[in-house]
Order: sequence, then C-alpha cells, then structure tokens
Amino acid sequence: MCALSTVIVATALATGTTATAAAPSTQGLEDPGTFEIPTIGECRNYGLGVVAQQSDTTAPLPSCGTTHTSKVIATPVLSESTWAAGASAIHLAMVKACRPAYIAILGRTEKLRQKSAYEIAWYEPTQAQKDAGARWLRCDLILYGGYSLQPITRNAAPILEAYPLPNRVTSCLVGGDPIRLTVCSKTHRYRATGTYLVQRTYYPGTDTLYAIAQRECPSRVTTPRYWYAFWMDRNAWKAGDRTITCYSHTSS
Repeated sequence: MCALSTVIVATALATGTTATAAAPSTQGLEDPGTFEIPTIGECRNYGLGVVAQQSDTTAPLPSCGTTHTSKVIATPVLSESTWAAGASAIHLAMVKACRPAYIAILGRTEKLRQKSAYEIAWYEPTQAQKDAGARWLRCDLILYGGYSLQPITRNAAPILEAYPLPNRVTSCLVGGDPIRLTVCSKTHRYRATGTYLVQRTYYPGTDTLYAIAQRECPSRVTTPRYWYAFWMDRNAWKAGDRTITCYSHTSS
C-alpha cells in the first residue's frame, strides 16, 4: 500500500535541544481527508518491494511517457467511520472503489481481464499524512513479472489488448511456495487458459470454491492432471468478482 508526500524530519539544534516539526497545514481544504491526495493518471517507476509496503513515497514521474511500472487509477476518500473500523473495512472499501477503475482502464471482457497479469497495488497515506487527517487510498495499476514488475507500455483505455493477448501481458505462474503471478513472456510453470463464472448469490467460501475449481478447471486446461486455480476472496466477491481462473501446466 502507498503514499505520496515527503516528510520533513526535525533536526537537532547545536544547543542539544530538538526542533519541533510544525504540523502539516490543512487550511483551505473542504475535507482534511483529501490532504496531499495523489492525482489520478500519474505514473511512477518502482519495484516489486514497494508493493508489499503499506505506504509509498515514490515521486510521480513528470509524464507517463517515460518508463513506468505503475499508474494511479483511483484515489477513494474513506469516511471517518470506515477509516476507524480497521483493516478489513478499509480493504473492502478499496476493492469496491478500485475494482471499477481497474475494469474501466483495462477494458475488454472479464474473461480476458482475468487472463492478464495486470493487478491493483494499493497504498495508505504515510503516518504524517494520516496525522494531518488524510483518509484516502491510492490504487495503482501494475503488471506482475514474477520477481519484478513489468513496465506498462500502454496508458490509454483500453490498456488491455484484444484477444488473443500477447505473452508480455498474459497471466502465468512461476515459483513454488509461494507461487507468483508473472507475464508469460518470462519463465513460468502454469498459463491461464480458462475461466469459470461462479453462479452463486452469496460468497460460497474457500472449500466450496475449491470443489468448484476441481469440477470445472479440468475441462478448461490442457493438462487435466496438473493444473492450478485462482479465485476471489470475500471482499472481491462483494465487489463483483465471481471468476475462477484455471491455469494449465507448461514446460517453460
């Protein structure tokens, strides 16, 4: 998860006393929750290690015309009650706000989107920004490349190319424990070859989804004895993601 501004740290004075940093000003803001909110559409160039962080201070690039690995697609401002409710409520709010933006910028069909290695990386404000009242989240579009992030080479919607997807954006899997999402142009063990839309009105739970995958994936892969499957978590389900993606075993 990520943030935008640079924090000015107080420095020690020659006398041995410590200077006190002034609190960030929110004067003139209608809602302090928008303090230093990032701009939708700006791009950054960061590595995979940033994706695991709660906040990010990577500066935006002057333009998206230079090499970049992320693009801001949504900056929802959460209510005070949602923010105070904790991690689960914040995650659900993120998925509900950012998944529509992800769909809009990728375009195409849900089946094609599920077969791509594009994903959402999301970040909270820094602690200094939170102290100033910030309650926004920043959702970035990223392209996984196994042990790195891949450059994003298309910026205007629809970013996702029409069927058939090229290997440089198609979803494959690499590694063992944990298994990682990658583009199929890199070394991989499994390749996304099929999807199944779960027809339930309620979240069925992991055990049921596993059973559905066991029933549906063998006919959607080229290696029915060896395959892999990904499916949504409860929050993604609430936001409308009902798809199981089936991966065939490959030799590359």
